[in-house]
Amino acid sequence: LLQKKLPDVGYTDTVQLIAHCPFADRDLSLFDTDAEAYHQLIRDIISQQKFSTQLVLKATEVKRLFVDGGFSKNGIYMNLLAIAFPQLEVYSASMAQATSMGAALAIHNNWNTQPVPGDIVELRLYATGQQAVV
Repeated sequence: LLQKKLPDVGYTDTVQLIAHCPFADRDLSLFDTDAEAYHQLIRDIISQQKFSTQLVLKATEVKRLFVDGGFSKNGIYMNLLAIAFPQLEVYSASMAQATSMGAALAIHNNWNTQPVPGDIVELRLYATGQQAVV
């Protein structure tokens, strides 16, 4: 949706980029619609996410990225995240009672002799053949 190039907010300090969303400094009068502004907000959040995730991924062989929680249901966010990380398989993960399930799985071998079911997590792959600057 967002086609026009907006001015960069000029963050050069990495701590500032992570701690402060660039959208807070944008001139909202530059947007023609609320949808256009929302897309830019998500792009700015993705910029922060990309930077912080790259810090974690540095010198690893990670091939998949799993997103859980509210943003995993946001198609705009998930598609832009897939574009930001074309070298990774990006999945949204959905699991009922995820925190409780995680605790149960952590102690599974100590209380349950049955194998862990293979269908407790619903995954959706967000694939992109595109490369884009986010």
